[in-house]
Amino acid sequence: MPKHGLQVTPVAETVAALAGRTSFLEGVVLADHALNAGEFGERVPLTSRAELVGAAELLIDPAERRRALAVARFADGRAESPLESVSRSTMALAGAPPPDLQVQARDLFGVLGRLDFCWPGLGIAGEADGAEKLQHLVFRRFPEVRQELAARAERDRRIEQTGLRVIRWRWATGRRFDLMREFLLREGMPLDPRSRVRELGLGP
Repeated sequence: MPKHGLQVTPVAETVAALAGRTSFLEGVVLADHALNAGEFGERVPLTSRAELVGAAELLIDPAERRRALAVARFADGRAESPLESVSRSTMALAGAPPPDLQVQARDLFGVLGRLDFCWPGLGIAGEADGAEKLQHLVFRRFPEVRQELAARAERDRRIEQTGLRVIRWRWATGRRFDLMREFLLREGMPLDPRSRVRELGLGP
């Protein structure tokens, strides 16, 4: 279809085509973004899950169609960053149980904020920590950075007082299936990779 004098394809078709030709992780980042309605539902998503699935089903190559369908069915517009999308993907491939997303944490004094990931039954809250530069010694010299780190530590402390243990990871772990698996195992997360891979439609 023409737009501003250029021929463009619909969003769903574009995402499905790219998801079929890229990795599962990259496809999920694209699909999550296309489904995202903003933190407060302030914008209209670029497409819908039904449109993504429909576009994926039209792909001719069986392998591409299979991968695109897995992405479309797994995608979730609640993801608020590429790191959250990638982390959710590597967690699933590692066999972690599906997390609740964007869960509001509260204590007796009010709302503490939203958790990127939460497994209430396991007593675990997960935070995809994209602000890696805050941990660098150069930045930690600045008072505002130290204040931000102190505020985050206090938030985690209050969350843990509600009965949830907070675990954090950065890009280096989130984007790597093997490192995410090792991280989750260290944190006591039960993993069943065979069942989750079959569930995603990526297994044999």
